[in-house]
Amino acid sequence: MAFQAFEKITPSFTEPRIILNYAQKSGAFNALSGRKPRMTTAQGDKKVYIHKLDMRSDARVNQSGAESLPTPEFQTTLISTPLYTIRNRAEWDMSDVQHAGNWNTALPEAYTKANRHGQFNVLRRLLLNGVRAGDGEGIINTPNATAVNFTADAQGNATLVTADPDHTFSFLQQLVVDLRSRIMSISQGNIRINFTAPQRVIGRLQQSIVEVTSYQRQGAGSASIAGALEETGAWNGTEWEFSVDDTLIGAGAGGADLCIVNAPELINPQFGSAINTNEFATLQPSLEDAALQYTDRAAPTEFPTPIPGMGAVDVLYHMEASAGWVVRPESLTLLSIKYN
Repeated sequence: MAFQAFEKITPSFTEPRIILNYAQKSGAFNALSGRKPRMTTAQGDKKVYIHKLDMRSDARVNQSGAESLPTPEFQTTLISTPLYTIRNRAEWDMSDVQHAGNWNTALPEAYTKANRHGQFNVLRRLLLNGVRAGDGEGIINTPNATAVNFTADAQGNATLVTADPDHTFSFLQQLVVDLRSRIMSISQGNIRINFTAPQRVIGRLQQSIVEVTSYQRQGAGSASIAGALEETGAWNGTEWEFSVDDTLIGAGAGGADLCIVNAPELINPQFGSAINTNEFATLQPSLEDAALQYTDRAAPTEFPTPIPGMGAVDVLYHMEASAGWVVRPESLTLLSIKYN
């Protein structure tokens, strides 16, 4: 028990509030559709399944009847991801509660918060890294995701600190144009683009000013890289969202910092001319969520068990969850960028 005895001089004053250690509140869950896991599974479920239906169709053009006419082809796929049990525990007795009270701490509540803290950090690791990386679990292990390295500017500077802010601004603009083109969302309305990266990367984007060049560029001399991206994004329906997670430091290619750039929710492309070349997508409501994680509950459930003859209690904290699952890999870009 960490709540040891202590001595105080009297008369004296003790500050009623205590100093708690702070940890980063990760923004990694913003990469998910809805910005949080889907609480739809039940306790004891072993897997989550999703049905996929792919279609290929064509037609023959001729001035006379053709002998052989094409027929649409359908391909079905059943994809799945496993669910994992997340557990930890706490044990205390009456004297432990008393000792913690001397430190102005409610011990049962402290254990609840501490165990939730541990489980939510495991949930974050599941989201980003999964359990079996070789099976494509976790966002950063997504098969067929687009992986990009930050390129050097005209002077050969290839790190975020040394690269020209104009170059970084243009590079990130093009990165998102490429992403939006892959998911066919150009001119289809507003779409959320999540950019999750270490604090130092986000901080640099929010502090570096786009410089005045030989021609007037949006934000030149007045806006940060992030500010200029948000402003220009508003012109074309790109809703930038910057989130921090320091576990991505060194997680990119060659030890670079990793930035997760993704569209958590897609748009069914239905805007355009009267003739719909995306007609099949109106068959029925489609799953537009691109990045998912499943849980059976919003927070760990407590299962207390008295310990006979000890005046103590043992509490089990339990929840179940899947790894992060990008079901539409075209919506994800993994950017590796060296900081300095």
